Amino acid sequence: MRTVFKILASAAAVLTAACFLSGCSEKDSLTGIETAVKHFPADKLQSVCVKAHWLNVKLAADADKAGTVEYTIPDDVKLTVDFADGVLRVEESTPFKVILRHNGTYGVTVWLDPEQILSTLEVEMRAGDLSVCDVNLTGNANLALSSGELRLQASSFDALNASTSSGDVEISDTTCTSAVVLTSSSGDVGVTRLSAASVRCETSSGEIDFDGLAADTIELKSSSGDIEGTLSGKPQDYTAKTSTSSGSVHISGDASGGEKQLTAKTSSGDIAIDFE
Repeated sequence: MRTVFKILASAAAVLTAACFLSGCSEKDSLTGIETAVKHFPADKLQSVCVKAHWLNVKLAADADKAGTVEYTIPDDVKLTVDFADGVLRVEESTPFKVILRHNGTYGVTVWLDPEQILSTLEVEMRAGDLSVCDVNLTGNANLALSSGELRLQASSFDALNASTSSGDVEISDTTCTSAVVLTSSSGDVGVTRLSAASVRCETSSGEIDFDGLAADTIELKSSSGDIEGTLSGKPQDYTAKTSTSSGSVHISGDASGGEKQLTAKTSSGDIAIDFE
C-alpha cells in the first residue's frame, strides 16, 4: 500500500510540474468558457508575434506576472501559444461562423518583464481592441487592426507603425528613435507626450489631437476633421505649412523659419496649433 501511495505521489508531482511548465486551464462545463494561463521563459524572450481574428489583446509589463499568457475564450475558439527560438507566438484563427455564435468580450493578455528590452513586436488583428503598455523594443513595432481601438502608452521603439481601419488610435508617454506612423481610416488619432525623429498622423474621417508632440518632421492629415494641439518648443523652431478647404487656421506665433518641418492639412475642419 505504501508503494502505491509513493507512486501516486510521484505521479502527482510530475503532473504539477508539467502543469507549471506548459500551463493550466479550467473550463466551465455550463458555459464552455475556458480560462487558461500559459508560461514561457521571460528571460529568453526576444520578439512577440500576435495574430487574432476577434479577441481583445493586451501586452503589458508586470514583474510578478512576467512570462505568462492569460486568456479567457469559448472552448470552440482556436488559440495557440508557442515559444521557440526566442519568439512568442499567439495565434487565434476562429472561423466567422463560430464568432457569430458568441456574445461577450474575450481576450488574451501577454505579461512581460518590465526590465527587458525586446527586438520586435508584430500584431495583426481583424476585430478587437489592442492595448500596449510599458513595452520597450530596440527594433520596430508593427500593429495593424482591421476594426478596433488601438492604445499605446509608456513604451519605446525604434520605429512604430500603428493602424486601424475603423477605430481610434491613442498613444501617450512614448518615445521612438526614428519614425512613427499612426493611421485610421475612420476614427480619431490622439497623441500625448510623444517624442520621435518624425511623426505622421493621418485619418480619413476623424480628428487629430495632440499635446506635447516633439519631432523634427511632423505631418498631420485629416480628410474630414479638426487638427488641434500643442507642440513642444517655440514657434520659431518650426516651418509650418497648413491648409484647409473648409475651416479656419490658427498658429500661435511665427512658425516660418525654423529647422523643424510641420505640415497640417484637412479638407474639412479647423487647424489650431499652440506651442509649449
